[in-house]
Amino acid sequence: MDKIVKRRNNRKKYYILAFIVVISVFIYQAISSKQIIIPTIHKNELSISKVIQEDFLESIHLTGLIIPGITLPIQASEDGKVIKIYSKQGSHLNKDQLIVKLASEDLDTKLLLKKGEIIERLNDLKYAKLKLEQSIAQMKEKRLDLDYKLKDNKIKYNINKKLYELKQLPKAEFEEIKFEYNYLKDKLVYSQNILKYDHLLKEQNCKTIAANIDFIKIEQLSIEKRIKNLSIVSPVVGQLTKLHVTTGENIDTGEMIAQIDITDVFKIRAKVDEYYITRIMNGNKGYINNDDIRYEVYINDISPQVKEGMFEVELVFLSNTPKNLKVGQSVFIDLALDNEKTRNTLLLKKGSFFQDSGGSWVFKLNHDGTEATKQSIKIGKQNTQYYEILQGLEIGDEVIISSYESFRSSRKISLNQHSQFDFLDFFR
Repeated sequence: MDKIVKRRNNRKKYYILAFIVVISVFIYQAISSKQIIIPTIHKNELSISKVIQEDFLESIHLTGLIIPGITLPIQASEDGKVIKIYSKQGSHLNKDQLIVKLASEDLDTKLLLKKGEIIERLNDLKYAKLKLEQSIAQMKEKRLDLDYKLKDNKIKYNINKKLYELKQLPKAEFEEIKFEYNYLKDKLVYSQNILKYDHLLKEQNCKTIAANIDFIKIEQLSIEKRIKNLSIVSPVVGQLTKLHVTTGENIDTGEMIAQIDITDVFKIRAKVDEYYITRIMNGNKGYINNDDIRYEVYINDISPQVKEGMFEVELVFLSNTPKNLKVGQSVFIDLALDNEKTRNTLLLKKGSFFQDSGGSWVFKLNHDGTEATKQSIKIGKQNTQYYEILQGLEIGDEVIISSYESFRSSRKISLNQHSQFDFLDFFR
């Protein structure tokens, strides 16, 4: 007896297979349609710039800080003790204005000793001059006495000489008179020489004492000058930015007392990325804008020490300085990395597109400005306004330079000339 076999029902299986096929086709079409979607962007929402050809100077943008152009350290020139502070830190100082007063017992003692020594030497000089005057008086008196005796003896000699010649005076007596006369002549010459020499000695002694007094006075003046230096004054008009001492403190020679900034001369201190350390040199020029006026500056000092990826430079003004600058004020500097321009360079204006593309591609507009397509480019140097274009663009090309954030995954975008909302664009 044959067994009856029941026929299988495959209708359900066919339904499932058909459903899978339909879903697969739907997904494929959805994916395919998504790939060919071209987003539409309103043109007035974008920043568009043309590629130009001009001379190019590479530069970077820095933020600088205004600092005093001249800073004077004030040091103690003498040991001393701070007895009074006359000027507060931060105060404005006039030239020769007293800042700090020091005192030195050692210098005061030396000054008193010198004054006493001068008094002593003056007394010595007075006594020496008195002796000199006495010597002159004695010399005159002795000379007068010898002159008188010589004249008297000469008369006697002449008379006796005639008597001797007339044979009326014995020879022995005449020889005695002649001897006495010659003795008095020699004595007068000798006495004159002795008195003259003594006078010269006393006169020289007076000169020596006077010179010694002058020397002591010079020493006294030196000590007085050192005592005057105990009064620390400002050598210039400026601001007392630092004061390092307190009342009662003992100060050594050469120790820092204060710092004065000349507030009408300025410099700029700026930090530069270490990437540019081989490009920055003394003499590199730049400028700042102040009240819509451009002021030229140049680098005059570079600190080679790198800290947290930055190094410091100092810039000074080339000629004119802004009148309204203040210490601590921030300024923006456009600093040239080269002092010579590159001729006839293709340039693209800077924009926020660089953050989205890294500068490796841009959206370039077609000839009628209705579409923009991704275009690979190569950027060279840059300054605060432009990128140097080495490859990928030509003069006159129009490029979107605003942000690509909303359409950077697209290869092409459509540009709508109208700003109003287009209902059909929503479904495109």
